[in-house]
Amino acid sequence: MKGVAAAFIGLFWYWNLSAQDTVVLRSMAAHEYSRSAVAGYYTNPAAAPFRFKHNLSVMQFSHQHLSREKWMAEQGNKERMFKLHAESFRHIDSNNLVWGYARYANGVTSNIRGNETSDLPWVYPYLMADSMGGNLRWEEYRFGGGYNRKIQQWHAGIFLDYRARQAYSSKDPRPKNTVSQPGLSAGLSRQVVKNYMLSINGTAGLYSQENLLSFLNPLGKPIVHHVTGLGGYNHLFSGSHLEAYYQGSFSDIGYAVYSQSGTGWLHYLKAGRTAVDKTIRSIQSIPLSQLSSESLETALGYVHKRQNHFVGGFVHYNSSTHTGRELRYDYRGGNNYELLTTEKTYQRQQQQYEAMLTAGRNLTRLSGWQVTMVVHKWHQEAQQAQLDRSMVIDGWRYRINAGWQQKIARSYILFDAAFRLVNIHRGQLDAELSNRYLDAILLGNYRYFSADYREWSGLIKWIQPVNRNFALYIQAAAELTKYEDGMRNTYITCTGGIYF
Repeated sequence: MKGVAAAFIGLFWYWNLSAQDTVVLRSMAAHEYSRSAVAGYYTNPAAAPFRFKHNLSVMQFSHQHLSREKWMAEQGNKERMFKLHAESFRHIDSNNLVWGYARYANGVTSNIRGNETSDLPWVYPYLMADSMGGNLRWEEYRFGGGYNRKIQQWHAGIFLDYRARQAYSSKDPRPKNTVSQPGLSAGLSRQVVKNYMLSINGTAGLYSQENLLSFLNPLGKPIVHHVTGLGGYNHLFSGSHLEAYYQGSFSDIGYAVYSQSGTGWLHYLKAGRTAVDKTIRSIQSIPLSQLSSESLETALGYVHKRQNHFVGGFVHYNSSTHTGRELRYDYRGGNNYELLTTEKTYQRQQQQYEAMLTAGRNLTRLSGWQVTMVVHKWHQEAQQAQLDRSMVIDGWRYRINAGWQQKIARSYILFDAAFRLVNIHRGQLDAELSNRYLDAILLGNYRYFSADYREWSGLIKWIQPVNRNFALYIQAAAELTKYEDGMRNTYITCTGGIYF
């Protein structure tokens, strides 16, 4: 939801900058757009002409460091990452534009427990795990490119992207994970009434992961479990089955209505679905589980501008349901497994509601500010039917964010600061726990999800123009999370780059 408002603000500022077009002013509008990646209508490549009215390219290098004292065990508690990113948005003429990006990231995630699989959001809870855990080195490549053409009153767009990820460890346990994810998005948009555009788009893609695990220690190895959620695991295939293969697909469809001028109503609706199957192949190709996810997201907002000022309000709703089914086999000896049944054993549901108010002044005078207040309520519930376990988390988030931009001599400074308060008013874990390491992980995760905390974050960005069409910049951001028991999480990122 933060991205929805930032999208409107970024567009509104950019439309007002056209008379004073320089690469610095365009980059400052891009800074706001970069905070709006989750805005539903920007996923449509047919809406690309309304992102920026002018050409802009950026190349940047960043370093990030994350340290957690309270964390979800499967994610690890520390991470260092280096990233190179290049992106460009170019108008060929008044009817054609192209854009694209390329990104490379390299990092190390430390102290992972109960998980030797990559891409947690895609495959959870059906992971491969052992009691040792450890560190995971990884690198990721992403590429994407789009084309948009105006045909009379219509805009048609297409965007293709591809993600590849490799992860490995040089110490036992030694996972070697390879991820591939191609995707395609296409859409149409046109003016339906004065000042308003309607856009419709769809996205589809494929997902695959090869998850191989090995141990080189001659003194032995821990038992490997194929996890099924909330501390459960597949008993028949635990032990020596050290590989998992995930294959699936994803798709979504949606529409959006938005103002061309930056003043007016915004609405979007998007529905999506993913499906990922897990298979082991050490003996024969044996399907273990089927994970499907359905999501629905919608938002409604209004922005009003008067001279150089704006004010807006938004409401947002998001829901998702993840359903897991396990395939049950009877072992007949040798390599003979007979499928008995398929059972629905896992489900995780989440609903989120959010309301936002925002106000500020745009950049026409080479200075600007904005203040945003957000109230967010969410409910999450997970159930494991095989073990008769469940976990419920209900909470509220309150956030206030302030930003300021100013020209100082020949330089430009952007500053953002935010405070967030999270209150968990209901945390409940129904489970009879044993001393197994999977149950210890479950209990630790419950304490993490059910903890109240306060969070402070800040960002400062300095842009130095070299000439009208070239600028340098550096940026630093930090985030501190403090829990009620005194534990702290910190996140720091430093970025440098060029605009042209």
